[in-house]
Order: sequence, then structure tokens, then C-alpha cells
Amino acid sequence: MAAGRVAGETGLLVVCGRPGPELERAIDAVWRSMPGPRRRMSGLDGAGEDAGPAAPPDLGDVGMADRGDDRDGLKLDVLHVPIGPVLPDWPAGVRLDVALQGDVVRDARVTVVESAPGFWGERRAARRLDAVARLLRVAGWDGAAERAEVLRDAALGGDDGFAAGFAAFRRRVEAVVDAVG
Repeated sequence: MAAGRVAGETGLLVVCGRPGPELERAIDAVWRSMPGPRRRMSGLDGAGEDAGPAAPPDLGDVGMADRGDDRDGLKLDVLHVPIGPVLPDWPAGVRLDVALQGDVVRDARVTVVESAPGFWGERRAARRLDAVARLLRVAGWDGAAERAEVLRDAALGGDDGFAAGFAAFRRRVEAVVDAVG
């Protein structure tokens, strides 16, 4: 589970819904890694828990590298790293299990630990723009992600300038993707 960057930058953890056992373990790992003072709340009932400084991290679940053949027939370390299921801008409940050998991704598998009911309902444009914004944030393109969020909000509000704003945004993203790809 990788959540260190964000956990070290916040003092509030809000849990929405009722997570199952595996997602609850991931949420607890984020909670333990947060510095104090900190507060944990449930989005359903408003109940909260205050805590002082975080407990020392439990390093018992840190994976150790094992050996595997590389492309040249050598035996090199292979490190198995889970990414998710609790990360900012990452779909809740999705974990990516990656096997790394040096700077090479040897294997990657997606696991849906838990899924939640859809939030957006029939608001298709808002749902898609929200997904695009989160993808752009994960990719590190924060400026475009912010523009997608503005467009998402405009779509929800029925903004008259939405179509023109969306067309310009789409052209910009497509131009960058074409240039890179």
C-alpha cells in the first residue's frame, strides 16, 4: 500500500461508506501513517476520533525482494509492490500489484479489492470529466486536471459556455497526447 506522500500532508481522514475488511486495513494503514494531531471521521454518521502523534509505522508488511531471471538470463532481485487501494485521485478499492526488476516493470496486475456504488448516476459528462481529471492528476498534469474539474462543475451547473470550453480543453489534451504518443 502506498499512501505516504499524502498521509504526511494531512490531518483529517474522512471515510465515506462502509469499507469491507481489506479496504479497512488499507485505510488503517493510512491512518497510522498520518502525523498528529489528526482526526478520523466517518462521512455517514459524523463520528470522529482524535489522536495525537502517529504510532511508529509497522514495517511487518514491507515486501522483500526475491530472485528472478532478467532479460539477459541473469538472476536479479524482483520486488513486488502493491499500489493502492487508497491513494489520492485513484479509484477507491483498486490495487495495482507490480513486480519490479531494477527499473523494469516485469508484471502488473489490477485487483478490485472493493467497489462502491456509482456516485454520478446519470450525469454522464460530469462522471467522465471527473475520471479524466483524476487520470490527469495521477499522470502529473495538474493544470489540465484543474481545467477538467472546472468543466465538470460547469457541466453540473448547466453553464452556457460549457461546450466551447470543453472543445478547447479536448483539443489541448489531444494535441499533447498526439505529440507524446
